[in-house]
Amino acid sequence: MTASGVLRPPVLFGWFINDTITDDLFGIIKLIESLGISFLVLNLNKCKNVVKTPDNEDFVPLGGSDLALPSGHWAQRVVSFISKSDLDALKFELSWASYVGVRSIIVDLASVLAFESDEDIMDRIAKLSQVLISSLSLPNTPTIHIALDASHESWNIWRMIYELCNHSHRLKVALILSDLDEDEAKRWTAEPLGLAILDSKSFAKSGYKCVISENVRNLLAHIMDFGVKVVLHSEFDYRDLIREFVYDDLGDKITNVPLTVREAIKAVKRLHASLNPLSIREFHSSGYNDLLQTPLQPLRDHLDSSTYEEFERCDTKYDIFETAVRQWLEENTTVRRPVAYIPGAGRGPLVQRTLNAFHNKGIKDYSIYAIEKNPYAILTLKHRIKDGQSGWDKVQLIFGDMRDIIPKEPADLIISELLGSFADNELSPECIYGIEAVFNKHFPNHKQIQYIPQRYTSFLTPIYTPKLWERLYLSEDRKCFHTPYVVALQSYYNIAANPDPLPCFSFEHPSRKETTKLERYKQLRFTVKKDCTLHGFAGYFSFRLYGDLEMSILPGHSDEVKSWFPMYFPVEKAMYVKESQVITLHIWRKCDGTRVWYEWAVTTPFTSAIHNVNGFSYSIAC
Repeated sequence: MTASGVLRPPVLFGWFINDTITDDLFGIIKLIESLGISFLVLNLNKCKNVVKTPDNEDFVPLGGSDLALPSGHWAQRVVSFISKSDLDALKFELSWASYVGVRSIIVDLASVLAFESDEDIMDRIAKLSQVLISSLSLPNTPTIHIALDASHESWNIWRMIYELCNHSHRLKVALILSDLDEDEAKRWTAEPLGLAILDSKSFAKSGYKCVISENVRNLLAHIMDFGVKVVLHSEFDYRDLIREFVYDDLGDKITNVPLTVREAIKAVKRLHASLNPLSIREFHSSGYNDLLQTPLQPLRDHLDSSTYEEFERCDTKYDIFETAVRQWLEENTTVRRPVAYIPGAGRGPLVQRTLNAFHNKGIKDYSIYAIEKNPYAILTLKHRIKDGQSGWDKVQLIFGDMRDIIPKEPADLIISELLGSFADNELSPECIYGIEAVFNKHFPNHKQIQYIPQRYTSFLTPIYTPKLWERLYLSEDRKCFHTPYVVALQSYYNIAANPDPLPCFSFEHPSRKETTKLERYKQLRFTVKKDCTLHGFAGYFSFRLYGDLEMSILPGHSDEVKSWFPMYFPVEKAMYVKESQVITLHIWRKCDGTRVWYEWAVTTPFTSAIHNVNGFSYSIAC
């Protein structure tokens, strides 16, 4: 995989000090700043007892009171850690943390569940959730992180708490990293991760170096892509560091003292530095990750210049188009004067690549027709023709809808880039079958035209994506669940046991008699890999340009392609599915002559309503 050369953002560190020996919080903050640590995780209650009295005499504030630090330091340098089994005490400490002005709180789930009473764990989780949501409903409550280990049991408890708290966007996970298989780790990355907690068991000595344990390394590397902050546990004793403040930071020599926080930081930084730079797709999507976007409708709307410019930046896509044209020329040397039509030419990137291919093969006698309906893009094309560089003086313009043109001469090549994130969702079939009909009408005896691309297929797979689904859930408009979205998917988990999405709709050019009908229906069946919640389906596509030249936005394919993000088809009712169950999806591509839309429904293991019936929420104008 070719990398873009863009380095990943640096790791932000926090240090969890559970038992301070001083109220000099300023001094500790200066210490962590000297180490390159961004924030402290502190238990703000010096008293180990629970709150029992009305005047809170059993609560002893760390530092004496909120006056120990200015408000800016509380907000930027301190995260509150709450380790209580008594829920009244927990509630008070949540309020105290909010009062002093910290922006984040960590609640230790293990402590909450270590209760000594006859209530069962479900009651306990419900009561904890009630305390949490009561705090989260207040306007100035900090973000609350639930600290738990990365086990399957913890995941089930987390999902229960998250749902009881109505999927609050201020409730996140502080994941204690442990031995976990890769697939289990991927499921956690679909959750709202905020922090990753490492203790001394996460590290080991390797010769003269401190390294991250094998069982933690892969999981930490995977979640670093999500901007998760790393918290080092209190087992890295800050008092040892104070006593040996002259530690040689440049060396990795073995000492007789336990692993220090400096060594742990170095190990994490080495892991981070070993990761590949961001791919072009990762870099391009970084500002759009998990952002729900309504798909473009270029057949209905005129794109603006900045949108054209954004798409034109994908050199990988245009390189393969140019290669396809050049390969066709090499295999069709008997065509003395090639004629190419480029429908939907925009500002002319495909025109330029076609010119490049012709010039590369030494072809001087040719015709290129750029077809465009956008009156503003036409002005750009006219300017390029007038400028006359790179052979543009031989390009001819046709202004109008490609389905209504009167072509001047037969075509050898029709080259287009009308594909959307789900292949046909920008109506490439309607457009290209339409222009095919135009040429069949005007030149019925002409030899077969070569279309680039010549075939495209959409794909689907079921996904767990609480972040996306909950954004829709919190919307007051239920129609939002009946709309497919373009999304740079990051926080999601593929539920299907088969890692490869299944093919859905396919279209070919030129058309075969049986493929000219543009409505489609497909039933897809997916076996569930692990217990999970179905939030919808991720859509992708691949296309064949010419011969064996293909391009795809399927996961793991063409990482340098940045023109398309996947599609997301949500389900209105989230469904809890179990390992080995079968999810059956039905999806339709419907047309009525003026619009195209998709409808979809699930029938096993549960039944959903049919989404977007008659395109009532979303349709594509044609």
